Amino acid sequence: MKALKVTFVIYLVIQMVAACSRSSVLLQPSSDQPGPYYTSTFPYVDVSLQLEDIHGSIFKISTSSIYTHYYFDDPLIAETSLDSLRFAEAATRVEGFTKEQNGTAVVIAKNDDTLFLLTNRSIIDVPDTLIIRGDQIPGGGLAPIRQITVVSKNFNIAIQQPFMAQFEVLSYDDHFALLKIQTESPLAETINPLKIRLGNTELLKHGTFIYLLGYPQGQAMAERGIVSMFEQEKPGTFFYTDALFNEGNDGSLLIASRDNFQTFELVGIAVAPATTQDFLIPDYGDGPLMNFQSYFGKYRLIRRPDFAYGVTRAVSSEAIAGFLAENAFVSMNDSSLHMVTAIGRVRE
Repeated sequence: MKALKVTFVIYLVIQMVAACSRSSVLLQPSSDQPGPYYTSTFPYVDVSLQLEDIHGSIFKISTSSIYTHYYFDDPLIAETSLDSLRFAEAATRVEGFTKEQNGTAVVIAKNDDTLFLLTNRSIIDVPDTLIIRGDQIPGGGLAPIRQITVVSKNFNIAIQQPFMAQFEVLSYDDHFALLKIQTESPLAETINPLKIRLGNTELLKHGTFIYLLGYPQGQAMAERGIVSMFEQEKPGTFFYTDALFNEGNDGSLLIASRDNFQTFELVGIAVAPATTQDFLIPDYGDGPLMNFQSYFGKYRLIRRPDFAYGVTRAVSSEAIAGFLAENAFVSMNDSSLHMVTAIGRVRE
């Protein structure tokens, strides 16, 4: 009887050990070596320190443009007279307003007191002039100009609390823009370039797990999502995820892992899925506002961005690599990007 009890205890111990072994096989990866594709599993390890380190290279950027509206009632003012026309003298009314665009940029290189940042062109792409014409003149000829909007001043600010500085645009293409911050502030000494590898979008799959790091609505945040689809019209350039897109996410980083979250790679940069819409609004002039009443007076045209929130469209890492190569950046090792020659490409 005693021997039977001992045998039963040994059997229970063997079963418990076997159960623990099976649990560890299910919970732990078989290898931490990089796989052929980015993982689609949820992180089973703490990645907070890695995300904080990456966020240390990310800036919130803001472009503010001061515009002046010139309104004309003279039907003889046409486009051919723009070169010799003095807007302020010919305008019936002059108004001013400010337009602001916010987004995200990442430090990709540092040289003494100079920081180089990568962002999307859409954030810094500010139209200089907007011309609105009236009805066509009977008998042909150019339509008269009713409104001219001209930008008079731009303010470009990059912020990573407590550091704040102005930036200038060095270069851009259809997707990206290269920025420069010149500063002697001691606060900039702790800001380092991005230290993760530039990844390969071709290794993404439907369901790949990604993090979206940036400044949605001006707040430093890490959002999660999965890769949902690839754009068929321009394969290899754009892909989509269900990570929530908000104003300020334009330029945010999309990162993924191939070694069970031991390291991350940059696989894309979020771009605002926005279109420009024209709106007709009442032109009250100096008169009182007439809310909730029928309006039969003059109106004017304004142009505003129309964002499509909720889905993130990303530009691929291959497009990023092409832009960096054109601007004298190359990958020197597996962990960071380094500037190897002076940057001075002329803006087109």
